[in-house]
Amino acid sequence: MNLADYKNIVIVGLGKTGTSCVKFLSDLGIAFKVNDSRLNPPGLPEVQHLLTSDNLELGQFDLNLLLNADLVILSQGIPLQDPVIEKVYHSGIKIISDVDLFAVYAKAPIIAITGSNAKSTVTSLVAHIFRQAGVHIEVGGNIGIPLLELLSKPIPQYYIVELSNFQLELTHELHTAIACILNLSPDHLDRYASYEDYVATKQRVYHNCDKAIYFLDDKLTYPPKELSAVYFTEKTPSENDFGLKNINGEVWLNHGNISYINTCELTVKGKHGWLNALAASAISYQAGISLEHIQAGLKTFRGLEHRCQLTATHNNVDWINDSKGTNIGATLAALRGLGPTCDGKIVLILGGKGKGADFAELAETIKLYCKLTLIYGEDAKKIQSILSVYPHKMVNNVPEAVMMAKAVVSSGDLVLFSPACASFDMFDNFEHRGQVFMDSVKEIIINDK
Repeated sequence: MNLADYKNIVIVGLGKTGTSCVKFLSDLGIAFKVNDSRLNPPGLPEVQHLLTSDNLELGQFDLNLLLNADLVILSQGIPLQDPVIEKVYHSGIKIISDVDLFAVYAKAPIIAITGSNAKSTVTSLVAHIFRQAGVHIEVGGNIGIPLLELLSKPIPQYYIVELSNFQLELTHELHTAIACILNLSPDHLDRYASYEDYVATKQRVYHNCDKAIYFLDDKLTYPPKELSAVYFTEKTPSENDFGLKNINGEVWLNHGNISYINTCELTVKGKHGWLNALAASAISYQAGISLEHIQAGLKTFRGLEHRCQLTATHNNVDWINDSKGTNIGATLAALRGLGPTCDGKIVLILGGKGKGADFAELAETIKLYCKLTLIYGEDAKKIQSILSVYPHKMVNNVPEAVMMAKAVVSSGDLVLFSPACASFDMFDNFEHRGQVFMDSVKEIIINDK
């Protein structure tokens, strides 16, 4: 794809992605227009000096403007199902995301990581391992730094990128050295006709990849058979793959028959944390990182904020902030990972915008590990209708849930804030939501002294 071949380029949507596109095209000296449905979109002040009344249109998506384009660059927050965007899509006009621009102009191999859950954790863990091994990398994508901003930095040895399904659904030019799907579970079903469509979008990460990494225990992550592939698994692995092995009652991470780190040496806890470590190990090893460097990186990784983060331990009760658990799969992973390690029972706090998910999938795991579920948020009544046969209480907000949890916990229990929902009914984002939880926990502990 040569941008010079396109005479009428329209960037749709500002925000982080759109503003990075504006800066990138401006630096290349390529003409473009910007269209956003908002009157005052985020990022506008940052690029206002690059825009004029001739190439900026705000307040609505302009169908005529877009139908006269020969290339549309769509920000990932805008659904293809939007009535205007859908008409443009079906008109045959080429629509891409920033991923394609990045892929065309990147001068180093790309490692792409996706999945329903743990994308940011594994991306950060891989980056940490590479840096510990002395490898020059740049990290971006859905994890926070727009992809196009990486191209303004010195060329690294690898780009390590986290990709969302929204970024992948418009990729045509992506070619990766290594591509990984960590896991798949229902998510964003409010933007897809079916779960199968969501899965197919994630599978696009394997298009034009040199080496695939997949999760043996989840068939939906399997790459096409013709690809060179390595797996990770919670079972004992085969010769070239990565898995868990029980040795004298202790669980080790293994590469084939080589046991390279005891799970008790990891800072990430629970089986879901071990699987993340295995995925990061497989990706790093395929990129040429030694098991010794992988081991060193795993030992020193401290995890991410709002992802199964220990907020406090008080009266022998752990309070865990998993606000980044924005879908059912994430909450299931947290429950299944932490449940077996908990001396008592779990008090689960969940709720928010459910995104069309089926909360019945949580039922059996809640029955197994939870003494009480506290439910709040926009879809609270829907969640209650599904989980009503299990001990639960409805609460108005997160601080009330924390107070209720304190009243019912016993020594050895664990309070898990893993909402299984999006945060936008009551909060700015999952970080804001997690901070409210942590502040509420700290307040009740202070008041209890």
